[in-house]
Amino acid sequence: MSAVRAHHVAHHIYQVGDTGEEIIIADRIFLNLRREGTGELERILTEYHLTYEGQMGQAHVLRLTNQTGANPLKVANTIAQRPEVAACSPELILPMQRHQTPVLFSEQWYLTTALMNHPDVLTNADVNAPSAWNLTTGDPNIVVAIIDDGFDLQHPALKQVRLHPERRDFMGGDRDPLPGPQDYHGTPVASITVGTHNGAAMRGLAPNCTFLPVRIGFGSGASHIDLLEVC
Repeated sequence: MSAVRAHHVAHHIYQVGDTGEEIIIADRIFLNLRREGTGELERILTEYHLTYEGQMGQAHVLRLTNQTGANPLKVANTIAQRPEVAACSPELILPMQRHQTPVLFSEQWYLTTALMNHPDVLTNADVNAPSAWNLTTGDPNIVVAIIDDGFDLQHPALKQVRLHPERRDFMGGDRDPLPGPQDYHGTPVASITVGTHNGAAMRGLAPNCTFLPVRIGFGSGASHIDLLEVC
């Protein structure tokens, strides 16, 4: 670690004893002062060789540098003992899930272009999903409704997804919105939106959200009454 720190900011990975999950400490800390304007912020920046990143709510966001000489957890704990400091904590990246990269993930340029090199795809023409996944992969309390043709709910990308009990099939008149012979669109859209990160060939944007599939007809099979009922 000392050799690595000579050239890079490097930190430890911690393992949760009960679950075995691994948590990485990022190179930023969050600082709350008891009083602003006392010069304590400037003293901390100088003493610990930190750079100022801005504010998140009432907290100052500080980044460690190669000259800091300790990992963020130790630095945050030391700073937290200062009389003028109300709280100080490191930035924690959510537990890392070690999964093999899905075979088609490199082609999902709309999530990240980092793995693709193609003349028709602009660099950064994506939603930067991996950075978002460092914060969250969704929440079961958030319901994502997709109104489309049928959904293959046993597809590897969808069979682990949390389903909302109010799912509907306006074509079949029941709550089982499975695809018919001509349906081709709903399953891939749902896979992109809420597809699991475990065992599927692709990754969805928010796999931990609750999925509400709603099957309607298209073209000659579309019904305005069905659409109004959905709304």
